[in-house]
Amino acid sequence: MIVGETTTTTDSDIEDNHRICDDFTHFGDNESNKLNIMAVGLTRHHMIVVTDDFYVFEVGRNKMQTSIHNLYLDAKPLPLSEKYPELSGNHRFRQIKSDIYNAFIVIDDDGSWLCFTTKPDSPYNGINFNMEKSTISEGWSFTAPWKEVLISTTEPCNFYAIRRHEGQFQICTYQCSKSTIKESKKIQNKDDYRSICYSDESDDKMIFIYPDGRHCKNPVQWPILKGFVADGKFYLFGKNFIYTFDENAYDHSSTREPYPVRSETYDSFFICPGKIPRQKSTSSWVTFNRLTLIMMMAIIIIGFIILVALLIVKSIAIQRRRRRGHQLSYRTIRSTDM
Repeated sequence: MIVGETTTTTDSDIEDNHRICDDFTHFGDNESNKLNIMAVGLTRHHMIVVTDDFYVFEVGRNKMQTSIHNLYLDAKPLPLSEKYPELSGNHRFRQIKSDIYNAFIVIDDDGSWLCFTTKPDSPYNGINFNMEKSTISEGWSFTAPWKEVLISTTEPCNFYAIRRHEGQFQICTYQCSKSTIKESKKIQNKDDYRSICYSDESDDKMIFIYPDGRHCKNPVQWPILKGFVADGKFYLFGKNFIYTFDENAYDHSSTREPYPVRSETYDSFFICPGKIPRQKSTSSWVTFNRLTLIMMMAIIIIGFIILVALLIVKSIAIQRRRRRGHQLSYRTIRSTDM
């Protein structure tokens, strides 16, 4: 018999869980709302969400269901001081708490890291916290003259960055300067920034990415706040929607081969305890109905063609039988006359 550890859930714990998760689902309902997410992404073993008020959701990787674009937050959110006491009590972390510019998750051979960069005017560098070993390493500060949002990915020592520049919505990749986070004294560009564009004839449903830094005629206008990559898909958190598209679009899209983009509401993406996940968003349901209608029309047309073909074959067969009948009758008459 396997005996699990007994935990006590209080009314306060349940209220915290529902309050924080409900805040996620209702983000975008009010323009004055602030997205209460500091960092989000996959570690080697879990899905992590860290809030701006320093609570941590940790759920299994399978709770991020990329096939239906749902994240099921069925775990109790823990205060950072309880989940990661070594980080919360660290002197360097307390120094930078009010100067955090970006927080993101990076994986390397040493484990899964929660990385904090500091603002350009901060006197302190950021720090990197190994969530598996509970160790802290010196981190980095942000020095670029533009605002960036860093996007966690599962590729070791790599992550994406997004910015708005000269009216363009752009994305690039960063990597560690060494093979591990602990050894890396800085992070560096792996690729230059690339513009993300709407396909001209897609009605904002298809995108492509210029690989050479060119500007778009029709750039996307998403106000991205956070994001992550899971199962080869981008999940970019905007003001009203979460935008999803294939990671392959970064290297393999073009004006001739654009990639589809979905827009999920926060209410359909975050699934709180007690809520039944939606199987399809409105946009996917409309797409499903269109495909169903097209298939039905195709079946009707094919059926009509088959019916016409059968009628033609039957008509030809009847005519042949009649001709044979006339020929037999003519032969019989001739034989009688003789």
